[in-house]
Amino acid sequence: MLHVVVTGADGCGKSTLCEKLREALAPASVVVSSPWQTLNLVREAFSLGQVSQQHFVQAYLQSIQATSRLYFLYHAVLAAHQAACREQPDIIISDGYWYKYALFELGFGLEEDKAMLAASLFPQPDLCLYLELDPEEAGRRKQAVSEYESGGTGELQRFLELQRVLRPRWQRLARQPGWHTLPGTLSPEALCDTATALIRPLLG
Repeated sequence: MLHVVVTGADGCGKSTLCEKLREALAPASVVVSSPWQTLNLVREAFSLGQVSQQHFVQAYLQSIQATSRLYFLYHAVLAAHQAACREQPDIIISDGYWYKYALFELGFGLEEDKAMLAASLFPQPDLCLYLELDPEEAGRRKQAVSEYESGGTGELQRFLELQRVLRPRWQRLARQPGWHTLPGTLSPEALCDTATALIRPLLG
């Protein structure tokens, strides 16, 4: 089972690329793993079907502090990955994975040792694709900025400030072995072609 991560800052096109790869990598069986899948199960478990997923998650994330928020999201990411593994596909594509949420909270001042403490629980991926995009371009792509993405404000300016702080961290992370940086300015089709060319040789 091949594990591929597509990650990067908010607005860089992660989810779009994940869905395109699901189609492009056929006939291989592909499962896209996202923490939103876990969070939707939580909502259903608490009989919150009448509450929109977005409203439920945003309200909860804003009610807790950085360390609790990160570990809650770690749980969601890991549970989604484990659910994907149970399907035994040829490829699991993780949308964001733990990297996205750890870096986000570091941008708000969470101590790095706290963010990394549970990181060893996550399976090491076979390939990481980092979509790099200028924060201003990411801001232009966003139709709306959530409170979570903007430090509880819902303001585009706060979103941009945070993305500027995080970008050097992303660039350092992407220098690790097994990581590839892809320009987020490419069209979705070109990004998919580039990513597919990196993934197919690993299928064996």
